[in-house]
Amino acid sequence: MPKKTARGGGAGEPAGPTPKPAESTPKKGRVQGGRRSAAGLLAKLGLHGPDDLVLHLPLRYEDETRLVPMASLVHGASAQIQGTVTRAEVTRGRRMLQVWVSDGTDELQLRFLHFYPSQLVQLQPGRLIRAFGELRVSLFAREMVHPRYRVVSEDTPLPDRLTPIYPTVAGLGQGTLRREIDRALAECRWQDTLPTTLLLRLLGEDVHAMPAVPATPPAPSPAGAPLAMSRASARRGASGAPATAHAGTAVPGRGASEGGPYGVSPMVRRLLASLPSLPDALREIHHPPPGTDLQALLERETPACQRVILEELVAQQLSLKRARALRAGQRGEPLRDRGGEQKLLATLPFALTGAQERVRNEIAADLARPQPMNRLLQGDVGSGKTVIAALAAMVAVGSGRQATLMAPTEILARQHYERLQPWLEPLGVRVGWLAGSLSAGAKRQIRQAVAAGEVDVLIGTHALIEDSVVFPRLALAIVDEQHRFGVAQRLALRGERPETALPVTGDAGGQGIAVSGPGTHARNQGTTAGDQRIAAGGQGIAAGTTVGTPDAGSAQGAGQTILPHQLMMTATPIPRTLAMTFYADLDVSVIDELPPGRQPVTTKLIADGRREQVVENVGRWVADGKQAYWVCPLVEESEALDLQNAIDTQAQLAEALPQVRTGLVHGRMSASDKDAVMTAFKAGDIDLLVATTVIEVGVDVPNASLMVIEHAERFGLSQLHQLRGRVGRGTAQSLCVLLYRHPPGQIARERLATMRATQDGFEIARRDLELRGPGELLGARQSGAMLLRFADLGRDAPLVDVAHALADRLLADAPEVVDAHLDRWLRRRERYLDA
Repeated sequence: MPKKTARGGGAGEPAGPTPKPAESTPKKGRVQGGRRSAAGLLAKLGLHGPDDLVLHLPLRYEDETRLVPMASLVHGASAQIQGTVTRAEVTRGRRMLQVWVSDGTDELQLRFLHFYPSQLVQLQPGRLIRAFGELRVSLFAREMVHPRYRVVSEDTPLPDRLTPIYPTVAGLGQGTLRREIDRALAECRWQDTLPTTLLLRLLGEDVHAMPAVPATPPAPSPAGAPLAMSRASARRGASGAPATAHAGTAVPGRGASEGGPYGVSPMVRRLLASLPSLPDALREIHHPPPGTDLQALLERETPACQRVILEELVAQQLSLKRARALRAGQRGEPLRDRGGEQKLLATLPFALTGAQERVRNEIAADLARPQPMNRLLQGDVGSGKTVIAALAAMVAVGSGRQATLMAPTEILARQHYERLQPWLEPLGVRVGWLAGSLSAGAKRQIRQAVAAGEVDVLIGTHALIEDSVVFPRLALAIVDEQHRFGVAQRLALRGERPETALPVTGDAGGQGIAVSGPGTHARNQGTTAGDQRIAAGGQGIAAGTTVGTPDAGSAQGAGQTILPHQLMMTATPIPRTLAMTFYADLDVSVIDELPPGRQPVTTKLIADGRREQVVENVGRWVADGKQAYWVCPLVEESEALDLQNAIDTQAQLAEALPQVRTGLVHGRMSASDKDAVMTAFKAGDIDLLVATTVIEVGVDVPNASLMVIEHAERFGLSQLHQLRGRVGRGTAQSLCVLLYRHPPGQIARERLATMRATQDGFEIARRDLELRGPGELLGARQSGAMLLRFADLGRDAPLVDVAHALADRLLADAPEVVDAHLDRWLRRRERYLDA
C-alpha cells in the first residue's frame, strides 16, 4: 500500500518521466506568456491578486487520499483506483482510446474520446497507473470516461489531504488554479481584524472563562461518496428547518432560552471562542487537514468556514449601518401638514386596519423630520399598501410639494392611477399620468405641466426618470415593487446625481456594500457604477430643481442637497433574516393585517393529466357569472416559447369553451393593447383571461375568483403567491388551481405543498428563501451588487444575529477596526463583486 505524503506533484496528474499529455512542458521563453494568459483567465473570475485568490474557495473536494478496489466501486460514485494496464487500443478511426486496467479484484475500462499520441505511449500494457473518475456501469462495461490519471510506481505516495476543486472558466485548468491559489496563500500576510478576544469582549464575554466546544470524532465519509457542495442539503425538510448541526463542528442554532446582553445564545458564544484566525481558516478550507468532517466542510459548517462567513456578514452589516449613519446627515424637507391626509381619510368608504394606522403614523413621523425618509413598506397581497401611499402623498401635497409614484409595469402603474385619481382629485389634488405608451405630444404636455408645478402627484413607469422630466418641488418619491427596479433607477427618481447630491451608499450598494479606498470609509463611501451612469447623463430627474439644489441660506447646509423622501413598497414579504442582512440600511414598516371580510382562497393541486376536467370546471365557473384567469408560465428566458404557449392555450380554451368570452394578455403586446384587454376584463366583457405573469402584481378585479396556473411546478413560491393574490379580492369564495406536470421534482413538490398549506405571505417568503436563496426575493436590489458569496441565510441565520450585534459594538467601541475590516473585504469592490 502506498504511503501518504503531502500533495507534492499534484494528485491526478501524470507523474514520473512523462509529462501530462494535456499540458506540454513549457519552454523557458513561453513561461511568462503562459502566466499572462493565466492572468487573463483569472481576471474572468474576478481574481486580480493574492487577496482575491485566497477568497476563491473550493466548490467541492475529491478524495485522492485512498485507493478503492475496483470490485468495490459503485455506479455513479467518484473514486480513485490503481491498477496495471492490461490492454490499450485506438478505435473509431483513431478517435477514441480505450485502456483496460486491473488491480487483481476486477478489471476496469478507461475511455478517452479525445487524446494525445503521448497518452498511447504512456498507457502501454504493464504500466501501473492511478486514475480518478466517476464509475459508469452498462451492459457491456464498467468504465470511467476521461478520468484524471498519472503513471506511478509501487511506492508513489498518496496525498494526505483532500484535493480542492474550484469554480473555473474554460481554459483554466484545476492544476493551474490550485498553483496560483497556493502561491497566494504562501504570500498572504493577513492579520486578524476580528480576533476572537475582540469578538467576545464586544459581546460581553471573558474569553478565558469560555468552555471549549466539545470535540466529536468526525465520521469518515464512505468510499466513493459524492462530495459536491449541496446548498439544498442545508435546507432540508418540508418544514424548512435548517440542516441538523454536526456535533462539535457545526454552528449550533439559537436555543429556546437566549443568553447574553445581545441575544446571542451561549452555544454560539462557545463557537466564537473556538473559531480559528482568518488566515488559518482560509488555509484549512483550501487544504483540509486529515480527519476533517467532510460533510460539515461541504456544507460550510466547520469552524473554519464559519470564520469566513462571519467576517463577510460583519463587513456587510458594518457597511449597511455606516450607510444608514451617513444618510442621517443628509438633508430632507420636513413635511408636517397632515390636513390633506385627514381629508382623504374622511372620504374613504372603509376604515384603516390597526396595522395600516400604525404604518401611516410611522411614515408621517419620518416625513416630519429634516432628514430624507428611506423606508420600505412591506405588506402581503391585498393588505392595503396603495391607500398608505396615497396618504403619504397627501402629506407632501398638503405641505405644498409634489409627489410621484413609479411602478415597474404599465398595468400596475395604470391601476395605481385609476385608484388614486378618484380618491385625490375630488380633494383638489392634480394627478398626472406618464408612461412610455403615451404619444410624444401627450408626454410633452404632461412634462410641461409637471415643470410648471401644475401636477401635484405624478404616476407612471420608468418614463418618470427620463432627463426631460423636471420636478420643481418634488418632496416624496414612492416606488412600488421596488425589487423590480435597478439601483440607478431608484436613485434617479430621487434626483441623486453624484455631482450635486450626497451619495446614498445603502441604496447605491444594493445590499449596502460601501465603495471607497482604504481609510476613507469614515468620510465618504463613494458611488457605484449605477451612480456614475446617472452622473454621465443617463437617467435621472433633471438637476436645478427646488428640491435637489444646495441650500445657500445655511452655512451648515452649504453644498448639501435637499433630497426627496423615499417610500419603497413590496408585496413580497421579506423574512427577518433577509431583512437584517440586505435591508439593514432601511427603516421597515410592515402591514401584517388584512382588511376584514376578505375570504381565504382555496388552493387545489391537480396533475396535468386532469387538465380537460379543469377546463370543463372553468366553463361551469364562468357560467355562474364569475370571471377567471388562466396563467401560462415563463419558460427560462425563451419569451417566444412562452408566448406561443399562451397563444395556443387561448385558442384551445376558446375552442373547448365556445360560450366563454376569452382574452389574451402578455408582455409582447403593446401597452395600448394590454390596456384595452385589461379594461375589457375589468368591465366584465371578458370571462376568461389567458395571461403570462404580466398580471402577477397590481391587477385588481374583484369579480375574478378563479385562478388556474399551468405548469405551477415552474414557478417560485413568491410568484405563485402573488398570482394567487389576483383572486380573493371580492366577497365570493375564490379558488386557485395549481396544474402541475406529474411527477414534480422534490423542490417543486415542496413548493406546491407549501402553497396548499398556507396563505401567510411571510411563511411563504421564508420557505422561498430556504428553497431558492435570496436572489428572487431581492430582485434588482442586487443590481450593481452581489449576493453573499459565502453566507447562506437559511443555514447561517444564527451568525446573522451575531454579525448584527458585532457591527453595532464595533461602530460604537472600535471604529479603527471598522475601517480595517471594510478595507479588507470591500476594497477594489468591482473585482470583489465579479468573483
